[in-house]
Amino acid sequence: MACRVIAQYNYTQAVPALMKFLEKPNWSCVYPARALAKMKVSKSYESIMKLINDKSAGNRKYFVEALAQLDDKRAIRFFLDRLDRAVKTPNLRRQSDSTWSLEETKSTAQFLGRHKVLQAVEPLTQLLARDYIRVRPYRKLLNSIVVALGRFGPLAAKATPVLRQMRYKIKNKSFHELVKKSIGLIEVKKTQ
Repeated sequence: MACRVIAQYNYTQAVPALMKFLEKPNWSCVYPARALAKMKVSKSYESIMKLINDKSAGNRKYFVEALAQLDDKRAIRFFLDRLDRAVKTPNLRRQSDSTWSLEETKSTAQFLGRHKVLQAVEPLTQLLARDYIRVRPYRKLLNSIVVALGRFGPLAAKATPVLRQMRYKIKNKSFHELVKKSIGLIEVKKTQ
């Protein structure tokens, strides 16, 4: 709770103490990592990356989420690698760490869309085209991919046919609106 308040009020005087918490890898490091990410403290990048790679810290999906929220461009390579791993995985839910894979892939799509990393368009489109992604557990991931592709504008023109197909495959009005908006962003910018 304290870390959330620190981040909400951007209490920068607490940054050194929060950074110190990240030195001892354990599950509770996620709270200072999230606070630092929300405050966009770029010097926390290395510490968060260490926590992501340290199995003893646990909570990997939350550290990946914090890294995505940090919005540090140094993380582009990490997220492209993460996206590549997701594309090579036949079914994200059938992995031993399936829920983690879904959450990590959702954070990956959000980060790469915000930064308009062009190399992500093709893999995101490939994930979107998979049949199993229409199932309910994938909805948040599906929404994140659709929004990310919309952020690319005309650079994501290759994704338009897949996005159009998704409108007919999923019977959900809010999802239809989300897809329609993303297609609009892609096509409107393309005509300008």
